[in-house]
Amino acid sequence: MRTWGKVKEGFMIRAIGMAAACVAATFGMQASADIVADFSKVEETWDVEIAPDGNSVALGCVVNARRSVCIYSLTDASAQPVIYPAPDNANIIDFYWASSDHVLMVADMVITQRFSSGLEDLRVLRGISYNPKKNKAALLMRDRQGLTNTASVSSMLEDKPNTVVMGRIFRREGARTGSRLSREDDGFIYVAFDVNLNTGESRRRKRFESSEVDIIWDRSGNVVAREIFNDQRDTYSIRNADRKTVFEVKDASIQPLYLRGMSDDETHFIAWSPGVGDIARGTWQIPVEGGELSRVTLGDWTVGDHSAILDRYTNRVVGYWYTDDLSGQKFADPTLNRFQRILSNTLPGARVVIESWTEDRSIFIVRAQKPGRPIDYYLFEPAAGELSIIGSEQPALAERDLGSILSVEYAAADGLDIPGYLTLPPGKTKADGPFPVVLMPHGGPDASDTAAFDWWAQAYAAAGYAVLQPNFRGSNRYGQAFREAGFGEFGGKMVTDTVDGYTWLVAEGIGTPGGACIAGASYGGYSALMAPLLRSAEIKCSISVNGVTDPMAQMGKHNNAGRQTESVSYWEQYIGDFYQNAERRAAITPADRVNDYRTPVLLIHGDEDTRVDFDQYQGFTAQAGNASWLTSVVMEGEDHFLFTQNARRQVLENSLAFLAEHHPAQAE
Repeated sequence: MRTWGKVKEGFMIRAIGMAAACVAATFGMQASADIVADFSKVEETWDVEIAPDGNSVALGCVVNARRSVCIYSLTDASAQPVIYPAPDNANIIDFYWASSDHVLMVADMVITQRFSSGLEDLRVLRGISYNPKKNKAALLMRDRQGLTNTASVSSMLEDKPNTVVMGRIFRREGARTGSRLSREDDGFIYVAFDVNLNTGESRRRKRFESSEVDIIWDRSGNVVAREIFNDQRDTYSIRNADRKTVFEVKDASIQPLYLRGMSDDETHFIAWSPGVGDIARGTWQIPVEGGELSRVTLGDWTVGDHSAILDRYTNRVVGYWYTDDLSGQKFADPTLNRFQRILSNTLPGARVVIESWTEDRSIFIVRAQKPGRPIDYYLFEPAAGELSIIGSEQPALAERDLGSILSVEYAAADGLDIPGYLTLPPGKTKADGPFPVVLMPHGGPDASDTAAFDWWAQAYAAAGYAVLQPNFRGSNRYGQAFREAGFGEFGGKMVTDTVDGYTWLVAEGIGTPGGACIAGASYGGYSALMAPLLRSAEIKCSISVNGVTDPMAQMGKHNNAGRQTESVSYWEQYIGDFYQNAERRAAITPADRVNDYRTPVLLIHGDEDTRVDFDQYQGFTAQAGNASWLTSVVMEGEDHFLFTQNARRQVLENSLAFLAEHHPAQAE
């Protein structure tokens, strides 16, 4: 059924029910309104991409409770959607159109590889090219499965619509840090391949010189820029298409920049720095013909610590992401900038993001988001003056009263202002408090929470809890000084900042006195394990999901035969000099302090997690033995990221039961 209604700027808005049609065809009746059933659901529309010619649209959909891809025709209203379900042994984590006939799926999976030290589980990314018209799929670079990543396209070729350029770095050394699974001599080699989207077969296009670590291409398959990083001589440089060196850094033990593409006006190269040496973290520009490194500005806005938006058709940077309470965009391209302004006026109160567009920019995919609400997706046709609603993240929650989310700020014990977000039980305000509190520190730790819809926090709010998600010191997007305030505080103030939030909630009359529970995943899971060791009087129970239990072992997995790498530098910054002293190491290692626990702990971990290896769980539980304070759960066949309904269901079922026992709340 199609519905119409007038909106601002003269556009029409209609519902064409794509996601609903796919879900109805797959599942039929909706599940009950139970908290676990509703909030553990995988997003029914989790991404949308328009084909280059505008004739088809691909939606991230759900098949058998797993992320899949549904493809719809925009030219034949009677055509049924073509559905590509997730492979049995993999999760689809991304997709995009590699040509007008091919959707490229990025599949995340774990494989077992034999090395001289024995069998090891490795996480790999596989590209799957799917032609919905012929219902045929091909594993990209299927003749080169010794690579850990066969999913990243470097260039879509104008004159060869069924061929893409894919570049890979071959790391020749003893430690597994590069893209190649084999282990050879020292050095980098970048090799480019032409990959056939119909067959998945590859043909070597060019083997580049030693230490050339990345190449920027144009649509004709020409080299636009080269990055050279020699980690033996500690030198880094960028060369333009004429092989002229336009930027150079000496004494660079860690790669200081990563090219993203050419600016929209073709005058500069755009690069990202993780913050190395004298180059501050964030986005930078370098003149194509050579010159000084400088920050990018759009009007009076300095891009700073924000990432680039790349146009797949031109390989040019057309804008930049930013985040305040929600993610947003600022475009350098005038056409995209104008359309975004119009769309923001058309959808008042929502943060509008242009997700993808056709090659001629006649049709756009738009997502709109409001604080604490699931994302809605639209198809935008400027010439027709129409917006078509094509899907929502969580349509089952459309009629459900969700918890309101508030931006808050409080002072840590040492006076540092800590920003964060507070989700209240549905229908409640701060004046209705106090509420039992669940603290939810984010992962990373180089990350931050926003006011976006969060299935986990909303589930706890629906159960009657006030949920505080603090952006503790060390979080990103609040400036370099705030992030660096977390350096050396991995197991210290980065943890107590979260507990200080509970103290503030009680003082404000929002939180119930007597203690809070803390729940988190990854670094947030580590924080949940450290909080009762540091502030036992205020923590009634802890829930750690895929959490780090031994930071030194986690740091060690990134150790590249003693070489300083970006990953090692990252961990050293946050952990500080703890690794130099055994007593200090033990102080921030939960697995070494199991005898200090008196607080009930729920430990949940996926046995296929390779981001925080499953042995982190095994080491902690082995040390704890049959301790009465520990409840442990293994999520079989699950990885780190809680993408599946099975993983989310296990997290919610076990943690809600655990909270009911140790920190009960009456759901309204």
